[in-house]
Amino acid sequence: MKKTVSLMLAFLLSMTVFVSDVIGLTMVARAEEIVSDESVPSDVGDPGDPSTMSNQSAEWDAQIDEMIRQQQEADAGRQQAMDEAANDAEEAAKQQEDDEAAQEAKRKAEEEDQKRQQEADDAAKAAEEARKAQEDTKYSLTATLQSSQIGVVTYLDFGSAQIGTDRDYFPLNISNTGNNPVDLIMAETMDADGAFSATLHGDKTHLEPGETSRFNVSMKSSLPAGTYSAYLLFADKNRDPNFINCLKIPLRGVVTPKQAVVTGVTVTPSKATLAVGNSYQFYANVTGTGDFNQGVNWTITNQQSSGTYISNTGNLTIAADETSPAISIIATSAANAQAAGYATVTPQRNSYNVSANIDPVGGGSISGGGAVSQGGSVTLSAVPAKNFYFVGWIRDGQIVSNSTNYTVSNVQSNVGVTAKFAQTYVTVKAEANNTNGGNVVGGGTITYGGSTTLSAKAYSGYVFTGWKEGDTVISRDASIKLNNLTVDRKITAVFEKTSHTVVLNSYPAEGGKTEGGGTFAVGQGTTIKATPASGYKFVSWNINNQVVSREATCKIEKVEYDCTVTAVFEKEGITAFEISSGVATTGGTISPSGKVNVAKGTNVTYTITPKSGFAILAVAVDGIQVGPVSTYTFTNVQAPHTISAAFVQTNAGQQAAAQSGKPVQTQKVEPVAKTTTNTATTESTVSIAEAASGEAGDTYVEEMPDLENIAIPTDEELGVPEEDFSQQTYSEVTQMLGMSMDEVEAMVMSGNRMPVLDAAFYTGALGAYVTNDYEPKDMRSVDYQNMSREELMLVSDDEINPSLPDLDVVVERMLSTDDVMSMAKGGQVGVSVSLTKVADPDAVTQRIMKNAVGQKPVEYFDLTMLKTTGGFTEKVTELPTTMEVVVEIPEAVYQSGKTYSVLRIHNGELSVLPDLDDNPRTITFRTDRFSSYAIAKEVASSRSLVGWLAGGAIVAFGIAATCFIILIAHQANYRKARRKAKAK
Repeated sequence: MKKTVSLMLAFLLSMTVFVSDVIGLTMVARAEEIVSDESVPSDVGDPGDPSTMSNQSAEWDAQIDEMIRQQQEADAGRQQAMDEAANDAEEAAKQQEDDEAAQEAKRKAEEEDQKRQQEADDAAKAAEEARKAQEDTKYSLTATLQSSQIGVVTYLDFGSAQIGTDRDYFPLNISNTGNNPVDLIMAETMDADGAFSATLHGDKTHLEPGETSRFNVSMKSSLPAGTYSAYLLFADKNRDPNFINCLKIPLRGVVTPKQAVVTGVTVTPSKATLAVGNSYQFYANVTGTGDFNQGVNWTITNQQSSGTYISNTGNLTIAADETSPAISIIATSAANAQAAGYATVTPQRNSYNVSANIDPVGGGSISGGGAVSQGGSVTLSAVPAKNFYFVGWIRDGQIVSNSTNYTVSNVQSNVGVTAKFAQTYVTVKAEANNTNGGNVVGGGTITYGGSTTLSAKAYSGYVFTGWKEGDTVISRDASIKLNNLTVDRKITAVFEKTSHTVVLNSYPAEGGKTEGGGTFAVGQGTTIKATPASGYKFVSWNINNQVVSREATCKIEKVEYDCTVTAVFEKEGITAFEISSGVATTGGTISPSGKVNVAKGTNVTYTITPKSGFAILAVAVDGIQVGPVSTYTFTNVQAPHTISAAFVQTNAGQQAAAQSGKPVQTQKVEPVAKTTTNTATTESTVSIAEAASGEAGDTYVEEMPDLENIAIPTDEELGVPEEDFSQQTYSEVTQMLGMSMDEVEAMVMSGNRMPVLDAAFYTGALGAYVTNDYEPKDMRSVDYQNMSREELMLVSDDEINPSLPDLDVVVERMLSTDDVMSMAKGGQVGVSVSLTKVADPDAVTQRIMKNAVGQKPVEYFDLTMLKTTGGFTEKVTELPTTMEVVVEIPEAVYQSGKTYSVLRIHNGELSVLPDLDDNPRTITFRTDRFSSYAIAKEVASSRSLVGWLAGGAIVAFGIAATCFIILIAHQANYRKARRKAKAK
């Protein structure tokens, strides 16, 4: 801009000079014209006049001088203008140079600004890209429970339960709460025992933001007693394959020893009529839970003869002179004197005993036998149990009949008969001790006497060490073959970890660093080291809140557990106070235990846990009782403290201990004396094994003042249900129904009994055993005897005994109210039905059935029902309602186009039961009586029989008429002959 202005000024100055020069030249030209002009005006005077010329010359000189002056002024002005123009031009040039330098500086500054802006933009872009890249690597997972109101889940606690208890699983939802898609992966760690498992519900593992996958997390029921813990890890397969920033869910569960409790004793037979002067063997079946003592003490009452007695094995001898009308037999549990079984014996004179035994025990049920008068008879009945078939009746070492109903006739002495059963198949259960350790193939349902091959394959991180049956190692080979299987077997493949993981943490996180953790081969050791940060000092190494070392460098000789070890640091220069904790009695733990230092103003929480069969009696803080609390938190610690816990054995716990044969505490609250070995010091620690296994917590004792003055609460006050072992007020049936015993009884008395029967069937209180040799192939019953309760409840009614479709209705009408209430109270009722082929029926049965008009028996079978209640088995001969039965006609006797029916003999009466279905290969019939049956083929229909009878009648009539005519003719001839004779 300045350069432009300068140029314009220079141009104007140049124009000014040019104009002034033009004016000056014009004036000079005019002057010359004036001097040379001859024409002089008249008024000027005479040109030759000297005065005139002098005047003119003076004027001219004056004009010339003026013109010169003007020219000079013009020249001076021009010179000045030129000088000024030059100065301006010089200044303009100088300004131009300055402007160009400024412009260059400005350009360079602008270039620098642009460069810096570009660099800033590039940096911002790189930062944004880095942020986006970092954002892309981030993912966020959150755990919640299905249909739960508790919100975000940070841990899963399965609680405490006895050995063998099936616990409910946790339906765990894992949700993608981030902004990026997640390909979900899951791992389980620190679960050396394989106590926990998590299975994906469905197949959804790719989660868009906001989507959820469900995992069912469960705890094994077959674990030995102990405390179990593990971690579930969830991560993104692509962003975090090593689970560095994963979602970690701690798992915990406690398995307590199964309380050995005897719940009942049943004597078999519970009723018998026996001959005097003979012996008879009784059996006792002891029921209960846990590893209880199955022994019983046998006694008898009401006997009149000193020679009548029962041995300690249950063999009853009735003296020949016994006169008692009824003898009571009692089998009392050796472990629980309140549990006993009873039988009643009626002695009978002039008779013999017919005894029936079962081989093998559990193979089936029998009825009949007892005292039989001399020359009399008795019918024995047998029904095989599930997975057994009836072989026959064995007498004197020989099979005398394969019919389930066998009659012993003309009894002249004591007779012993054995019902022989054989197993249809055996079950080989092969499983892994740790489902995370490996896979097992083989086993299952095997034909009796057959074989199976078991194979085990370890997963990564585990090694197969052998097959165990019970506590015995039967093979070290990964593949074994089991031959000639005749009994059920349970075999476990043992997998052991090849390494254990030690995870190190710092508390607080900024307090210091740790080293020495990692994964180690079994038996390998490690040294863990804690280095405090500036301003901090090391305090201790802790596992499960228990102090295992107070040295910053700790050597672990052998890593035997997956565990998390926390290095505890404390700020230097701060005030810390000592808190001492321990148990005052037996029966529980406190955590942390021993002496710990707590920084001033901080908080610390203690957990009090009773053992199985115990409850928290009291907790004392600084000698003052605070009640039977399970946790206590010291907040804003400003002084040293003590905390102690006391426990009380419950009545139920005492009874359970007594039932299991374990020593029972002499008093419900048993104080622990404080000694030098159980008194914690500032250097006290517990072993890593105890801390890692959860067994620590009762190592140290802290006495509780006035312990002896604490009132011992009842189980009811403690919230523990008291068990009445003499008469249970609840059972599995009532628990399943969710009703009290009084409510169940009221329901049964009102006539609504089916819910009780259903619950009894699912819990096993009602045993329904059906054997049908003629079960149609398309109506095979599920093997409900080998199903769990949960599996059985998922099975439809049509899949259970489909060849006897209304058996449940029949049983409901057949059982008495007492039978139903017996099951509700924990008793057992068994109903067994068998349809078994009879290869060699007795002559009487054959003769009667062959007399069936128009029917030809082609295969004989027995239909038998036995009912067992209270150890007494009896044969059911008639039902209050008819029962539908479906049988398939055997291939060997079936002929297409023929009509088949069923013949029945009951008390000597023959009945024909018609086929009620349209399937030519099956016969559906209804019956209410149990006896001998046969599948019969129709050889003459009723229409043809009528035709034959009609034809026969006509022929007979014709013959009779002919005979009559012949007779008349003969009579006429006879009379004629007589007349002739008289005439002569």
